[in-house]
Amino acid sequence: MSLLSLGRNRVLWEASATTYLLGLHAVRTFRPGAPVLNDGLLRLCLAINADDGVPFLDSQDLWLTAVAGLAFTEENALARYVPRMADLVASWQAPDGGWPFATGMQQTDVDTTTRCMEFLHAADPGRYRETLHRATGYLTAIAGPDGTFPTWIRGDAPDVDMTAGAILALAPQAARHERLLTGALEFVLNAQNDDGTFERSWTVSESSAILRAVDALHAVPAADSALAGRIAAATARCVERLARTQHTDGGWGQLPDDPNDVLSTAQAVPVLARHGDPLSVSRAVTYLLAQQDADGASPRRPTRSAPGHCRSTIPCSPTFTPCPPCAPGACPPHRSGGGPPGRAKGTGRPWRPVCVVCC
Repeated sequence: MSLLSLGRNRVLWEASATTYLLGLHAVRTFRPGAPVLNDGLLRLCLAINADDGVPFLDSQDLWLTAVAGLAFTEENALARYVPRMADLVASWQAPDGGWPFATGMQQTDVDTTTRCMEFLHAADPGRYRETLHRATGYLTAIAGPDGTFPTWIRGDAPDVDMTAGAILALAPQAARHERLLTGALEFVLNAQNDDGTFERSWTVSESSAILRAVDALHAVPAADSALAGRIAAATARCVERLARTQHTDGGWGQLPDDPNDVLSTAQAVPVLARHGDPLSVSRAVTYLLAQQDADGASPRRPTRSAPGHCRSTIPCSPTFTPCPPCAPGACPPHRSGGGPPGRAKGTGRPWRPVCVVCC
């Protein structure tokens, strides 16, 4: 009851309608006359969506702002929004140095923290130096002794997706955290299945887990040639898996036998664009553009898997997935809402800005 009485700076405690509802059921059973019950029912009613449904979470605004902001940094036409978005994200850093996934929450997590760090590094590492320093302290404090990372609390079971995200967030400081990052790389490598996949953790999409892992494996220099060889072999298995499971129309499902899914396809493309066959990338981009609505949005399916395998949808996450840098000729002619063609970072390869709403 005391928990339900907290968090008055937002509608639902810790943004979770599901948790709030379970708490109200317990109060109704054991303290049916408690004032918090009527207040809680009112708050649940305020969280009802326009379609009369109750959302799993009432907000993920910080997580989404960080993900969107990172995409916006790659688009000339949208870059003017980045400073405001970055200031918002920085302003909601928690006292422990991490970030919660929604404004007004108290519980921080590794996933949101690493996304916010990636965004602030890309936006302006000088301006947010102190913020990033505190966030680095949060990550190094929550890491296990072997370089692995949980989702919520130090000592919890390590998670592949969280560990990969931590590698990406700490990559700009790789020299200072070489031992920690080497342990994290080892964990990601050892977590790969024989077929090239990784545990899907918080996502229901096979390609999402592959993308996060591959990006992490290539984010920092390998400590030695043996580790570099293992990373190359792991990447090759990922590429082979994606090439083998691509559908004939260019898309991917969340699992190989599932129907096409826009977000799963968008998350497969960067892996193949950087490490695979340009023809596969071209087919995938053609598929993605064909799914785009007139307003730039794309159809979506539930993409996140919460504890207990409850699936949830982040409504605008497909809109925030930018088309990655592609090899010359890989992308077909298409509509573009972005600025002029640029160069893929670190590659010198030309790419066409397929607008951050293409995926």
